[in-house]
Amino acid sequence: MPYAFSLDDVAFLRSREGARALADCGGLRLTPDGRLADVATVRRTVGERYAAAVLETLLLRSKAEPKVDGGSGWLFTEDALQQASASPVAAHRARGLAGRDVHDVTCSVGADLVALATTARRCVGSDLDSVRLAMAEHNCAVAGVAPALVRADALRPVTRDAVIVADPARRDSAGRRRWRPEDFVPALDDLASVYAGRELVVKCAPGLDPAAAPWAREVEVISLDGRVREAALRSAGQVGVSRRATVLSSGGPGWSITDAEPDEVGSGAAGEWIVDPDGAVVRAGLVRHYAARHGLWQLDPRIAYLTGDTPPPGVRAFRVLDSGHYSEKALRTLLRRHDVGRLEILVRGLDVDPDALRRRLKPKGGGEASVVLTRIGRAPTAFLCRAERVPGRPG
Repeated sequence: MPYAFSLDDVAFLRSREGARALADCGGLRLTPDGRLADVATVRRTVGERYAAAVLETLLLRSKAEPKVDGGSGWLFTEDALQQASASPVAAHRARGLAGRDVHDVTCSVGADLVALATTARRCVGSDLDSVRLAMAEHNCAVAGVAPALVRADALRPVTRDAVIVADPARRDSAGRRRWRPEDFVPALDDLASVYAGRELVVKCAPGLDPAAAPWAREVEVISLDGRVREAALRSAGQVGVSRRATVLSSGGPGWSITDAEPDEVGSGAAGEWIVDPDGAVVRAGLVRHYAARHGLWQLDPRIAYLTGDTPPPGVRAFRVLDSGHYSEKALRTLLRRHDVGRLEILVRGLDVDPDALRRRLKPKGGGEASVVLTRIGRAPTAFLCRAERVPGRPG
């Protein structure tokens, strides 16, 4: 069970004594095999009363470092950190609201709030959880921003005219991949009802069916470093746009594509390259738009793999070396013919477990390759490829 912080814990952690205790214990390894030794060290340094709070904070800060800029000095709860937006995603959302009055009605510990406060004309953060609000106050101070903070229920408005930003908590979905409006707290329909007539931006799980939120005029699916992170529902989207995919990178600029772009592409035989579009493009239903932008076509109109003779700049694409009908026997022969021992397997449209297939194939050659398995019409097909990073700026 995650540690349950109290307001007293937060007050201690924000005090000079707490800051000194965190600094004194900052060199701990925090590995599972050293857990008992770490606990003993913290208890000797801090005393029994605040030892658990200090140790949990050190653990959460170590987890936060790759996700939250400046997170090594922040305060978190386990649940708040898990739900927090990664800093590049939060910054992207804040740029879209620059110069506006913004109210984050589920601000939690402030991951989105800090980003919003750097770009908004005026910014308010609110939450019902007093502990998280106290942590948000600390985190905003560490980040050098000072939004107004108030304890309030997200479904009881305390501002007027400001754009409403919400990040509802997700109920235990028991592994569910598709989400419903009532799976969120507060429920999406309740948020839409309470803030009817106001601009509303709701962060939610990317598995939500957009049809479940008919009030949303625009749905944006966002990925970061190749991983789909979230969907954003907007009550007032860009004119002519209902679907948007945004692809962000920690190491460089991002790009977007919308359903306002052309999508007239055909399908046909493989060109020199196969392209697997970013997951945000696929989830947003913009594969054909992406193909049209880059002069590609589909291998099969129902499958997301694209192909062409010139891949988009900045992507990892697959140069086709050989191809044929897919069966395990035929693929094993293909791998032997090309002396492949190190193998990456990509699959769309076929019921194939890549890891299990690789174990059964037991490739033993000296070379390296990628295999793209897919269905073209009713025919299972294998493409033997060499993965290459294409030069240029993605977009």
